[in-house]
Amino acid sequence: MAKGIYVGVSDIKLICPRSACRSTRITRIHTNPDKYQCGDCLFEGTLEQFKQGNENTARRVRKSYFGVGGKARKIRRGYIGVGGVARPFWSGEKELVSYGPITAMSTVRCGHAGGTVGNYALFAGGQDANTYVSTVDTYNTALTRGSAPNLNAAVWSHAAASVGDYVIFAGGENGYYQSTATAYNRSLTRSSPASLSSTKTGLTSASVGSYALFAGGSRGSGPLKTVDAYNTSLTRTTVADLSVERQYAAGAGINGYALFSGGRDAGYDAVNSVDAYNTSLTRSTAASLSEKKTTIREPRSMAAQCSQEESPPAA
Repeated sequence: MAKGIYVGVSDIKLICPRSACRSTRITRIHTNPDKYQCGDCLFEGTLEQFKQGNENTARRVRKSYFGVGGKARKIRRGYIGVGGVARPFWSGEKELVSYGPITAMSTVRCGHAGGTVGNYALFAGGQDANTYVSTVDTYNTALTRGSAPNLNAAVWSHAAASVGDYVIFAGGENGYYQSTATAYNRSLTRSSPASLSSTKTGLTSASVGSYALFAGGSRGSGPLKTVDAYNTSLTRTTVADLSVERQYAAGAGINGYALFSGGRDAGYDAVNSVDAYNTSLTRSTAASLSEKKTTIREPRSMAAQCSQEESPPAA
C-alpha cells in the first residue's frame, strides 16, 4: 500500500492527432466553438480528437500547509489512527521515519554484512552463538522478509558493495581467511565472481561510478592496503593501493568518489588519513579525519559477543 497523500490532477494536453504533425499549437475556432484547429497543419476536429492524457492522475503531495492565525504553517508530519495507535502516513520533509520493528532475521548473527540490489536489502553471513553462517535474509520494499541462496562460504567480518545490477559480498573469515566473492542480481539469483586478489578479513567496501571497491583488510601477515575493483560485468581488477594499510576502516561514496578513512595500519595503530578514488579509479588523498579512528578496538571483541569458543584464524 502506498504511504502518503495523493490528489487527483489533470494532465490533459491538446495535441494534433495527425501522426505526421503532432503539433501542440491548438486553438478553438471562434466561428464554431465546438471545433478546434491545429495551427500548423490546419486540421480541424472536436475537443475529444485533440485531447491526450488523463483527466484524473494521482500526484503525490510534497508539501502541505495549514492556516494558523492568518499565517501558513508547514505541516511536517501526518498521523492516522490504526487500532488506537498513531501511525505516520505522510512526512513533508525528506527525513527518516521509523515504522517500528519488522520481522527479525532468520537467525541471531553478528559480524554480518548488508547490501542492496534492485528492490531488496540483503543481510548475509556472520556468526551466531555457535558457528559461522552463510544464510542470506532479504527484505523487500514492503519490509517483507525472504531469503536468497546461501553465500558461497560461511564467513563473518566480510564486506558488501553494490554495482550495476549486482550486490557483491567478499572476503571475511571462518577459522581461515577467505577471498571468496558471491554476487546477487535483482532477481536474487546467485553467481560467483572471481575471488579477491588475496584472502582478507576486516576489509572495507564502497561504490563509485561503475565499480564496487573492496579495500584493505588483514590476513596472517598483518593489515593490507590492496584494493580490488569489480565492474558492472563482475570482472575484477586491482587498482592503486591505499596510501597506508587499513584494517577495520570505514568506506563511503559521495559525488563521484569512494572514500576510505581511518582504520589500523601495519603497526596496528589507528590512523586518520583518507584515500579517495574517482570514477576512473584514480587515487587521491583527501583531508584527514579530525582524529584517529577505527571501527573496532579489539579484533576479537565482536566474535566474543557471538561465540564463547573460537580459535584464531590460520593464515
